[in-house]
Amino acid sequence: MATPVVTLNTDVLESGLVTVIMPFLDTRERFLSEAIESVRDQTYENWELILINDGSAPEISAFAAQIAKSDPTRIHYLTHQQGGVQGSSRSRNLGLSRAQGEYVAFLDSDDVWKPAKLEEQLRLFATYPDAGMIYGNTLYWYSWTGRPGDRRRDNKPHLGVGSASVVAPPKMLKYSLQGRIAVPCMCSVIMRRDVLSPDDWFEDEFDGMYDDQVLYAKLWASAPVCVVDRCWDQYRQHPDSMTAQSGRSMRHYRSRQHYLDWLTRYLERNAVQDPGLWRALTYEKTIARSRRFGSMFRKLRSLAWRILPSIK
Repeated sequence: MATPVVTLNTDVLESGLVTVIMPFLDTRERFLSEAIESVRDQTYENWELILINDGSAPEISAFAAQIAKSDPTRIHYLTHQQGGVQGSSRSRNLGLSRAQGEYVAFLDSDDVWKPAKLEEQLRLFATYPDAGMIYGNTLYWYSWTGRPGDRRRDNKPHLGVGSASVVAPPKMLKYSLQGRIAVPCMCSVIMRRDVLSPDDWFEDEFDGMYDDQVLYAKLWASAPVCVVDRCWDQYRQHPDSMTAQSGRSMRHYRSRQHYLDWLTRYLERNAVQDPGLWRALTYEKTIARSRRFGSMFRKLRSLAWRILPSIK
């Protein structure tokens, strides 16, 4: 069966409240301010923003609380009842537990959206109502520093999916295991809140690494995904980010193994029996056992998929 072609219908706009979930932990005040302003600047105005303080220092906590007080009908400030740092998964789950929107979008506190992001994604939901998730491409944003050399480093990954596609479950999950697609950044994703039950939100055991892929796996196993090669967001690259820190340690290697073991249990528990998906998972678990070979193989495989035509 041919993959439906995705087009942006500018005459139809899906209505509905969008909940924007933004956890923060000692984010620089400038970054947090720019992230919040990028929500306020949206051309689609029916949104609420939930700021989740994950144990930040008093100065940044007070800054975020003051922003919420300045717009109390749309911006909400939450802290963990337990106090302290609870991690990205618990923080996003706290936001989800308070979300009132029909749709949920995620924005980390050091990234920014382009003004038409929510409007264009809501138009796509109106055109493709069966889609549980919509995402596009993301600018890996180095030029925020203003340095000419960093401007040349800005880049967008190879999506690996046809420029406009609606993909049936569980193909996206299989493709991600095969390295055929770029895993979307959280700042690009919007989803229908009713696609997943509270039992299928983020997993507390994942904190900062693979927490996003856990959510994607649950959704991709059960719902169609709409992918558009359109850039709605800028993913700030800086040495303090979780991704940058993990790349300088063995954490990514161990987290990958942990994710694959979790995914095996999840698919077994939910009786997902797609043979192609299981072959891909078994093969990826074999590769992941070797830190050096596995990393090298995945890089070569990614390069190979870039040469081949995108998935249609």
